[in-house]
Amino acid sequence: MAFVLRQAQIPILPAGHAPIRILHFSDLHLTPTRNREISDIKSFIDLKPDLVISTGDFL
Repeated sequence: MAFVLRQAQIPILPAGHAPIRILHFSDLHLTPTRNREISDIKSFIDLKPDLVISTGDFL
């Protein structure tokens, strides 16, 4: 599995507001035998997102 970390600053919050970290992932296609992918996904928590969005399918 490959993933790309992209960061974007979108000025929609009021000045001085704390930033919001959003994690989006899609189409992970997970099965019980995909240990590396499962490990990668668990590492997403280290990014400390405020909101997690999952789109696409898992299988």
